[in-house]
Amino acid sequence: MEATHLNFRGKKLTQFPEEIRRATNLTNLNLDDNAIDHIPDWITELQSLKVLYLNNNAITNLDVLTHLPALEVLHVTNNQIGQIPETIQHLKSLKRLYLTNNYLETIPASICELTELKQLLLAQNQLKQLPDQLGNLTKLEILNVFDNQLEYLPGSIGQLERLDYLQLGFNQLQQLPVEIKGLKSLTSMEFFGNRIKQLPPELTQLSSLTNLNVAENELERIEHIPSSVIQLSIYANPVKYIDAEILASFKRGFDDSVPDYFFYLFIDTNQQEELKINPADFHKPSNRRHLKILDLQQRRIHWYDVKHVPLEFQEKWQLVQVRFTKEF
Repeated sequence: MEATHLNFRGKKLTQFPEEIRRATNLTNLNLDDNAIDHIPDWITELQSLKVLYLNNNAITNLDVLTHLPALEVLHVTNNQIGQIPETIQHLKSLKRLYLTNNYLETIPASICELTELKQLLLAQNQLKQLPDQLGNLTKLEILNVFDNQLEYLPGSIGQLERLDYLQLGFNQLQQLPVEIKGLKSLTSMEFFGNRIKQLPPELTQLSSLTNLNVAENELERIEHIPSSVIQLSIYANPVKYIDAEILASFKRGFDDSVPDYFFYLFIDTNQQEELKINPADFHKPSNRRHLKILDLQQRRIHWYDVKHVPLEFQEKWQLVQVRFTKEF
């Protein structure tokens, strides 16, 4: 029987094996973790191919792949891709596109014609902007543009009504567009490591949002936080004011459907002193820590909290994990 799934992961290959070409009914192909730098033209013969993994290779060009209309999943993270072909629009069935850690500086508007796309990962590139037509990706559920050079977001982002997760960390954003209020399905948003000075009032309209990380921006006021947020990280901001109701909600906890250990407010020692926050006010009889504190003065972090801090911050601040016998 002719193979429909082939796995050549980690075989030290420098090119596609001829065995692949003979598998004309192939649907799934894994070539992760090799040293392949070229996709052969004959791959267009594999018209049944739906899933293609090419992570951790040396691929520079994706043009030939746009002739595979059945392709639904394309993973090419950690390669040397400098551009996405304009003809990407031909992949009408594509649902997942992973292009993290490549050399992309621009994204063609034609990518926004992939109306079946649900997951788009563009992290760790050199993107300065996203296409104005981004809102056409109406089925998008995950958008990750972590660690790029984005200075603004297109207003059409508000049309992504199915978006569940938005990762904007480590860019050059100075503000969020008012259209962001349209992200009605968004449950998690992270834009730590930017240059945002204020949170827009429209943020309160994100009624599904539960996790919000705004660490290391230029925020002096913490306000306009949706009441649905149960995980809020604000450390490394020059905060001088925090809405009293926000503090109160984390002190009293949320309804019984949310486990105690699941919600928290994450601040730093500078904010604690500036705002005169008493950790004891955040304890319940269960002794769960609803207040997390990052000690930026002594470069310390509680071992239990380290998983909530991006690795890049841990390395930048040279944080030491400790087990405290008492609160800061």
